[in-house]
Amino acid sequence: MGRPAGHQDTTFACGGPNDGDGHFEPAGAPKTFTFAAGATAALLSGAEQTTVPLADLLQHIQSCKSDPGSVKAPRTCGSEYLVKVDASGAITAIGQRYRP
Repeated sequence: MGRPAGHQDTTFACGGPNDGDGHFEPAGAPKTFTFAAGATAALLSGAEQTTVPLADLLQHIQSCKSDPGSVKAPRTCGSEYLVKVDASGAITAIGQRYRP
C-alpha cells in the first residue's frame, strides 16, 4: 500500500506487571514503516483471530488510541501485534495477539 505508519520495536522480557508473566517492552526509537501490496490483517474476536481488511485494522488501532471505550466486545484494545515484514521492511502481515 505504501501507506506510512508509526511503530516501535519491542523485546520480550520475563516477569513484570502481569503476575510474573512475560511481556513486551519498547526498544529503541519510534520508526515509520509501510505496508506491502496485498498485506493481510487480523483482529481478535474474543480469543480468536479474524481476518479483516487492513483499513479496518488501522481504524481499530486509531479507535483504541483515541477512545478505547468506543471499542465493543468481542473486539478488544490489546496493544500487542505480531508483524511479518519482507526483505525491504514493508509489513506483509499484521495480527492482534491474544494474551490471556
